[in-house]
Amino acid sequence: MTRPTIRTGTVAFEPSDRPAIAALHAAAYREFDAWFGRFWSFFKASGLDRDTILVVTADHGDEHLERGHVGHASTTHDGHLHEEVTRIPLFLWVPGEGRSAAGGRMVEAPTDHLDIMPTVMRRLGIAAELPLPGRDLLTDPIAPDRPWMALTSRAGFQEPDPDAVRDYRTAIAEGGWKLHLDHLDGAVVSRRLYDIGSDPGELTDVAALHPDIVERLSAPLEAGFATRRIVRPSAANPGGDGAAPVWRVPAASGTVSHEQVSGGFRMEWAGDPATDYVIQYEAGEGLLSLKGELEVKGAAREFGPVDAAYWKTFILPYGKVRMRVGLAGRGDRWSDWLVMTPVP
Repeated sequence: MTRPTIRTGTVAFEPSDRPAIAALHAAAYREFDAWFGRFWSFFKASGLDRDTILVVTADHGDEHLERGHVGHASTTHDGHLHEEVTRIPLFLWVPGEGRSAAGGRMVEAPTDHLDIMPTVMRRLGIAAELPLPGRDLLTDPIAPDRPWMALTSRAGFQEPDPDAVRDYRTAIAEGGWKLHLDHLDGAVVSRRLYDIGSDPGELTDVAALHPDIVERLSAPLEAGFATRRIVRPSAANPGGDGAAPVWRVPAASGTVSHEQVSGGFRMEWAGDPATDYVIQYEAGEGLLSLKGELEVKGAAREFGPVDAAYWKTFILPYGKVRMRVGLAGRGDRWSDWLVMTPVP
């Protein structure tokens, strides 16, 4: 209840813990349901429902002892792509769309977050400047056995060195089958097959019983993995011999309260608005720690509002956060480290 992440191996959960975990899970649903009820009343009463597209979804699911983990798989350092993590809600409110007598319609085919942008852009009359891989969920025909593929790293992209990830996990779902592959140094080291129709919890590996299906599904999954794009700081625009950036906002280390960021916040530094930069951040220490990079075009980065629940759950427990900004593709043009301490 007090830690935003629980790293795998640090707590030995027992079957007797399941009722308490289920109760916390149900409470979270009730809390969100009450909040969404208030939001929906405002959405309708304000008239926004007549001219606003609303998309409700999630980035991933949570775990509740399905595989011995509790919480976020992406932060347990045992990332995977099983159903409890990948099967998430997605619904859209689109003004003016025809609806059935029941008030809506269901897309029975598998969907993907890649479908959201094409769907919304077509409703807004915006043509894509580049080909988009998704489909318009409201007008494009989508086959019921449409394949779905995904990738994560073994640590859920929380490795100490994100540029040297060796251990990946991929999955493909098609026609009621779901295949998982483990990749180490580019080679497949494990294959697991599940019949989602009869085994929705993915508990029984049937790969040995269906080698033909394993072979058929492995081909597109391995091809997709071979062409994966790993984002790294670009060396295409190294910023010439420009000087190291100097922080402007915030100008110095200090404390930050929720009140200061509740409406959004901005980071800014002295630099070229046409240059690519990288913000490095490190938060917390020991088991409760994380670090990463943000790519930025120009000398500022805007962040949206931070609500009170997120601040309490995902910011305060990490304590101090330190950040620096540098020229992309260069290892010798960094600002000083800023150390910010969140306070209640």
